Amino acid sequence: MNGIVGLAVFSLFAYANATLILKLKKPKQIFLSAAIIAAPWQGGLWIGFILFDLRLTYIFLFIALAMLGGKAVKGKKLHNITLLIIVPTFLLIIWSTVVSLSATNPNLALGVVLIFIINYLYFNAINKTVDNINDVDFIIRSLILGLLYPCILALIQYKSPFFHIGFIDGIFTTFMFWRTRSTFLHANHFGMYQMFVLPVLFRQIIIMFQMKKTKLAKYYIVLFLISLFTLYTTGNRGSWLGFAVGMIVVILMDFFRRGGKKTKKIMIRVISIVLILISVASIKYGKKVYDRFYGEEGSISAEAQAEHRSELNEPAYRILKKYPITGIGLWNFRYYASVIFTHNLYLLIPSEVGYVGLLFFLWFLLGLIIETKKGAKEKNFYVSNMNSALLSIVLGLILASIPGPDYWMAPLVSCNFWIIVGIVFSINRCNKISLATNKLRKRRPQSRSREQLKLNSINI
Repeated sequence: MNGIVGLAVFSLFAYANATLILKLKKPKQIFLSAAIIAAPWQGGLWIGFILFDLRLTYIFLFIALAMLGGKAVKGKKLHNITLLIIVPTFLLIIWSTVVSLSATNPNLALGVVLIFIINYLYFNAINKTVDNINDVDFIIRSLILGLLYPCILALIQYKSPFFHIGFIDGIFTTFMFWRTRSTFLHANHFGMYQMFVLPVLFRQIIIMFQMKKTKLAKYYIVLFLISLFTLYTTGNRGSWLGFAVGMIVVILMDFFRRGGKKTKKIMIRVISIVLILISVASIKYGKKVYDRFYGEEGSISAEAQAEHRSELNEPAYRILKKYPITGIGLWNFRYYASVIFTHNLYLLIPSEVGYVGLLFFLWFLLGLIIETKKGAKEKNFYVSNMNSALLSIVLGLILASIPGPDYWMAPLVSCNFWIIVGIVFSINRCNKISLATNKLRKRRPQSRSREQLKLNSINI
C-alpha cells in the first residue's frame, strides 16, 4: 500500500516539475522529462511473477514511448552507431536471454534482461524525440533537475542525520548509514549516478558561459559544488576515482587539442574556482578521504576490506572454470556462492553470461570510446563538449567497475547511463544532419553553374 501511495505522490511531483518548472507543453516531452527527473529515485511496485521492480521512471518512459509511437528517427542513416553501439547491445540481450533460460532461477534472470531492454528504450525515446539540437535543451534540464533533488536531500540528511526518509531496504540503510547518514539512496548507487551526471553538468557550465548565459551558468556551478560534496558523502571510492580520472584525462585532452581558445579560458576559470573550494574543504574533510582509502573508516580497515574483496572474487573464478562460455545466468551468482555477487564487474559479467557476454559488453564500451573521442574533436563547441562529457563518464565507468559492479546490479545506475548516451548521440546525429545539409547547399551553386555553362555552349 505504501508503495502505491508513494508512486502516486512522486508521479505528481515529477509531472509538476516537467510542466511548471520546465514549462513543457507537448505530452511526449512532458512524460519523457518526468521519466528522466524520476530516474535517480529508487522504489517501485514489485512484480513477483518475473521478480521485477516497476520503477516510477519506467512508467513515465512507457507513456512517452506510446505517444511517440512508430515515429522514425530523423537522419538515422547519417549517424553510423549501429555496428559499434546497437549491435553489441542487442547481442548481449539475446545472449543473456538464451543462457538465462537454463539458469537456477530463470525468472530472476529474465527480469534483468527486461532492464537491459528498458535501458535501450531510454536511448530510443530520446533519439525519437530529438529532431534538432534545440530539442536537447529540455532533456538536459530534466537530467540536471533530476540531480538537484536527491543532492539537496542527501545534503540535509548528512548534516541532520535524524531527518530520515527511507526508500531502500532496512538492511542497506543500516549498513550504509555510517558512510552517508542518508537513507534516500544506496550510497554506492548514488555515487555512480553522480559520477555519470557531474561531467555533463560541468560541460553545461562551459557551454552556458560560451553562450553568455552567465546567470544559468552560476546556478549550475552551485549545483555542481553541492553534488561534488554529496559525492564525497557517499564514501564510494570507485566513483570518486572514476569521476576524478575520467575528468582529468578528458580535460587534458582538451588542453592539448588545437583551437578552442575561448573554451580553454572558461574551463581554466571554472576549474580554478572548484579547485580553490576543494582545497578549503580538504582542511576539514581531507583526513576522512585519506582514511577511506588507506586508514580505518567505520569498523573495517582498508587492508581488511581489500582482503574481503579478494574473498568475494574467489567464487567467480570457480564459476568461470566450470561455465566459461555460458555463465550461470543473470543475477544467479547468489546460488553458487555464499555472497550475492562479486565486487568486480569484469568477473561478475563472465560469471553470469560467460566470456561471450563480456566480449559484447567490452565491444559496447569500445564503441562508445571511439564515437565520443571522434565527437569531441568536432568544431561545434556544443557537440564537442557533450562528447567530452560522455567520454569522461565512460572512462570513469571502466575504472569504477573494477571494485564495483553497480552498472550491472543497479537499474538506477544503468538507466541513467543510457539516458546520457541517448542525449549525446542524438546531438551527434543532429550535428551530422546539419553538416550534410550544409554540404548540399554548397554543392548546389556549383552544379547550377555547370548546367548554365552547358546551356551556353549549346546556344553558341
